[in-house]
Amino acid sequence: METKERGWRRGWIVFGVLALLTAAEFGVSLGLENPLPVLAVIALAKAGAIIAYFMRLGDLKALWRGESDA
Repeated sequence: METKERGWRRGWIVFGVLALLTAAEFGVSLGLENPLPVLAVIALAKAGAIIAYFMRLGDLKALWRGESDA
């Protein structure tokens, strides 16, 4: 189980990663003539971060293996 401080730290790291990826999206959209392929990759990276942290993908893996606390 995560401590409260460790959870907050991890949350801020995810927030920072998402902010950096958003800034990268903005820069790519301004700098490239056809930004769609690069923006798609960045969007997938953001979706992966959201799924892994906010949807607690690690907990789902434990449930699939039958290691739940319930």
